[in-house]
Amino acid sequence: MKLDNTARSDFLRCARYYEWRHIHHLAPPHSRPAYFGICMHSAMATYHQVLATGTTVEAAVKDATATFSSMWDEGLYGDRVTNRTFPAALAILSEYPASFTARTFGARLSEVYVELKVPETDIIYGGRLDSLGTDLRSGEVAGIDYKFHGNR
Repeated sequence: MKLDNTARSDFLRCARYYEWRHIHHLAPPHSRPAYFGICMHSAMATYHQVLATGTTVEAAVKDATATFSSMWDEGLYGDRVTNRTFPAALAILSEYPASFTARTFGARLSEVYVELKVPETDIIYGGRLDSLGTDLRSGEVAGIDYKFHGNR
């Protein structure tokens, strides 16, 4: 049996919701937070792709901001009060290099699907990692999963 966190969460939420979303592949429109996350994940993929070319952190942030800007439509979800805004995205992207030492990772891949077999069961648990790279300090493979929530 193969599981991923989204399917598991959807089934726990409602069996019928799980059926429509994962068996019939009919999903509801994205919420504003989900849309914000999609745009931010694309921006972060751009950031790491540009940084991997050996360019400056500033240039990577600039290109990531351009990616977000090209995708984001502030009016798409109406005038609801939310912290998922263009200025919040700019703050996250500009603060990211200081909060995460991205240059410690090499051979970066974006949106990598991984599966792990749960020991002593027939269950395979899978999902997408936002990024996969090699930790240049230890040589170990490391996965990164971005979370954009809270006050930003």
